[in-house]
Amino acid sequence: MKKNRNIYVTVYAITRNYGGPQEGGWWWNAYWVDSTHCYGHSRKSMGKARRSFDKARKEASDYSWGNIYSAAGGVEYVARLEIGKQHRSWETIGRPRYE
Repeated sequence: MKKNRNIYVTVYAITRNYGGPQEGGWWWNAYWVDSTHCYGHSRKSMGKARRSFDKARKEASDYSWGNIYSAAGGVEYVARLEIGKQHRSWETIGRPRYE
C-alpha cells in the first residue's frame, strides 16, 4: 500500500433524474455523498475500513427504498471502499449535457 493514501468508506445515495426531451427523453443517475469516513493509511486502518465497509454495505441496502428505474422512483444506497485520490469519485458534480 502506498504511503499517505487514506482509506475511505463512502455511502452514496443514487437518484434517477430526467435529463430532457431529446431523442424521446433521456434519464441519468445522480450520486450524492450520504456519508464518508476516513481510516488513515496503515494496515491496521485497512482492516477497520473493510469491517466498516461490510457493515455500511449491509445498512445501505436496508435504507434503499423504491426502484429508481420505475415511475414510482426511489433512492438506492451503495457503499464504496475508496483509496486516496479515488475518494468521492462517484459524486455527481453537475447535470450532464445531452450530446
